[in-house]
Amino acid sequence: QLTTDEHLAEALASVAACALGGVVWGALRGLARRRGVLRAVGTTAAGAGLFEAAMQLKLSLRGRLEGDGADADGGGNFGGGRANYSTPVRLAAATAADVLVSAQVLWLLLARLRAPFAFGGWALGRAVVLASDLIDVELEFMD
Repeated sequence: QLTTDEHLAEALASVAACALGGVVWGALRGLARRRGVLRAVGTTAAGAGLFEAAMQLKLSLRGRLEGDGADADGGGNFGGGRANYSTPVRLAAATAADVLVSAQVLWLLLARLRAPFAFGGWALGRAVVLASDLIDVELEFMD
């Protein structure tokens, strides 16, 4: 079980990894266009970091709403514990709200804030975070 400070440190590291993924992805996309590299890097890094910050906040809130059975950094049913819902309708409503929030934040970044490459930078950063998590799991399994 992680402490609150450890959860916060992991969330901040995840946001930083996504922002760094945004820098790399923005540079690649900017160079491919051969113009506006700095703008592409800036908007992609900021967008990817903001998207990950919103996702971390959403996971934290969902973990608090679901109670101790949910893993705050894993997001409810995908985390260490399983949330108990009194009816399938409540489960469907919680899942729909989760997906809706994620989709709206992504739409806001892509359409309104004009950060068209933010998702690619976010995906690159999340891949790095997930790979490091898998390495940690493998090392714990071997011990």
